[in-house]
Amino acid sequence: MVELIGRPRPQVVVPAKLARQVKLGALLPDRVRQAIARRYGLDRIFLDFDPDARKSYDARIRT
Repeated sequence: MVELIGRPRPQVVVPAKLARQVKLGALLPDRVRQAIARRYGLDRIFLDFDPDARKSYDARIRT
């Protein structure tokens, strides 16, 4: 994903195993997808972070 963001391309190859999982996930009702996300912490993955650990990173991206 990081490489794709750095160098966007018109087409991207997704591994078949991942594509199947995404397709199957789309068939699930919203409540089930939300329950799975909560179970595995995917609903908070970008909310729980250590601000002190990110200080050097934040300084780098600001320059």
